Amino acid sequence: MTAATPTANADSITLTAAMAEAAHGLWLTVNARVAAANLGGAAEANVAPSALLLCRDRFAFTVSLLACWRAGVRAILPPSGLPAIVAQVQSDARICMVLHDGDAAGVSEDLALDVRRWSDKQPMSTAGTEVAAKTTLWPWPLDDAALLAVYTSGSTSAYRPCEKSVGQLRREVMALAAAIGIGRSDRLAVTVPPQHLYGLLFGVLLPLATGATVSRETPLHAPTVARVVRELSATVLVTVPAHLHAIQPLAPGQLVGLRTMISSTAPLAEPLAMELTARHSVTVIAVLGATETGGIALRRPVDQGTWTPLPQVEVDVGLDGQLFVTSPWLPAGGPRPWPTDDRVALRDDGTFVHVGRRDDVVKIGGKRIALSLVRAAILDIAGVDDAAVIAEAVAGSRGARIGAVVASKTLDVETLRRSLRGRLDDAAMPRRLRIVPSLPRNATGKLPRAALLSLLGSPQLVPDNEALESENRSIPLRALTLTVPAGFHRFDGHFPEASVLPGVSVLHDVVVAPLLRHRPGLGHPVEVRRLKFRQVVRPLDTVAVGYKALDGGWVSFTVHCGEALCASGHLRFAGAA
Repeated sequence: MTAATPTANADSITLTAAMAEAAHGLWLTVNARVAAANLGGAAEANVAPSALLLCRDRFAFTVSLLACWRAGVRAILPPSGLPAIVAQVQSDARICMVLHDGDAAGVSEDLALDVRRWSDKQPMSTAGTEVAAKTTLWPWPLDDAALLAVYTSGSTSAYRPCEKSVGQLRREVMALAAAIGIGRSDRLAVTVPPQHLYGLLFGVLLPLATGATVSRETPLHAPTVARVVRELSATVLVTVPAHLHAIQPLAPGQLVGLRTMISSTAPLAEPLAMELTARHSVTVIAVLGATETGGIALRRPVDQGTWTPLPQVEVDVGLDGQLFVTSPWLPAGGPRPWPTDDRVALRDDGTFVHVGRRDDVVKIGGKRIALSLVRAAILDIAGVDDAAVIAEAVAGSRGARIGAVVASKTLDVETLRRSLRGRLDDAAMPRRLRIVPSLPRNATGKLPRAALLSLLGSPQLVPDNEALESENRSIPLRALTLTVPAGFHRFDGHFPEASVLPGVSVLHDVVVAPLLRHRPGLGHPVEVRRLKFRQVVRPLDTVAVGYKALDGGWVSFTVHCGEALCASGHLRFAGAA
């Protein structure tokens, strides 16, 4: 890939002979690395060796991907560039190298390979353009080879790898290009990193397959997006709803030449689509899909109320409106049709209306609660900038508990609770609320469930009967009960094969923290005696904590799970008499 014009070759890329030459050069080194690696076990298991791709620059990423595929190496795209997650993915025994373009945090030195030698932003001749027209992305017989592993976003569960074959990807990008109308003359500005499937399809594979030009840079903020669109003379902006909100304030004329905005990964609000259409004279197209299924359907929110399945995609509806999909780019060996987590209403003409996700509706105390309506009620409150609502399974008659993380610069939790009481049924009220300056959205605008649970779960658990107090406030509570949610952050990394609440968490989160919320005058604990842990506490366990005041500022406690004694001991507090 090089630029279509000599003046832009550092900032845009398109398929040319120079791209193939750079990929060929890196391929030689990748081949040598594979040969040198100890891959006997992988060869015996008949699986491809793997490389982790961390490149941020789209040119470097594409050179790396093509070199890996030509060498028969499986490319792994991590769900995040955070060192801890990179290290976790890197622990895969089949990884024989990590390709990067300068940022190799968390990478073992013996695996790291800096690809800038082949992909650095150097002036490149455009003389190879004619040759490039005869070059294709798939010049090698790889259609059936599963040479890509991309991870789910983590918005509803833990990150999970999803295997893709080259043929699946080829068929999907050609269908997307034909359905949207993207060709060789188009120039794409992309705000989504190539490690995400949406960013890979639209920011790397589709431009390669069609010959379109794409920006090397991945802009995020409104002024940067406007600059890239202007310098690239972009005709298409590939982005996500969170980024569209960010560019909403741009004045008319700052996105001149742009004809299409493509949005995916999250629901796109119709008012936002209408405002962008009117302000910038563009066509806004929403894409519905998932990591496992790839693209499913398109919708133009301004003039189309329903979703139209992509060519070659067949949809059907099961119980409770569950969407089922059949397409040529579904995972090999998976069910046909493929069950999704989306709920839809099918129309006679083959289009459908999206009515939510299956995990959006939960039962609490026998009542069906739509989490999307809870979020809408929160967003309707003045001072709320953004919000996320999740449900956690709990034991007992309630069955589930709602939590909400709210972005606001002016509200506090109690003010928010008072405002919600007139808007929500008691069963729908969030039992846990957290106010933050901004939500922890990832590069694609999604909210990983683990990040939300971490915010909600820190630093303390919330008892089921917070109002239960002793008649004599000079001594501690006589008893309280609480249910440990399955997503409580203290379980993370602690015996993941059989989650157990660590003893230090039982002492701090279950015993001390609830007590000090009701008796702050006790001060902090300064000494513990006779501490015993007799039985483990697991996710969804309901525990009863009993307290008794002793002489000398000591408090004895017991923790029971049902009839079984889990823990006991004596604590002395600094402020107790």
